[in-house]
Amino acid sequence: MDARLEFIYHGNRMNDFYQEYHQHHCYELVYYVRGRGVTNFSNRTCSYKAGTCSLTRPNIKHDRHHLEETEFLVIGFCHDLPIELDNGVFADIGGNLYGLLEKIRDEVFSQHVHYQMRIQILI
Repeated sequence: MDARLEFIYHGNRMNDFYQEYHQHHCYELVYYVRGRGVTNFSNRTCSYKAGTCSLTRPNIKHDRHHLEETEFLVIGFCHDLPIELDNGVFADIGGNLYGLLEKIRDEVFSQHVHYQMRIQILI
């Protein structure tokens, strides 16, 4: 499997912040550390809260309305698996996904020797 990290961002949005419809050439995974709100994938609306994540397929228009101050960790990635991942909001049962995303973030920001290879393994 070949996987590639396109971007990573750890940020905050204020209460009632609206991010307009946009799209990416890659998958986008947003992990919501705290806060709550809604995200729309074309004609489908999903609610998020702390401990959930949203996954958006490439070239799908989506927006976000943060109903509370929201902390999030977002990555963009590509892969060559012969499967299509679905758009939606999913629970991170056990917190394993957040731990993995933190490792990816730490590798990117530290840039130790061979960090790109380690990121590819984590993805």
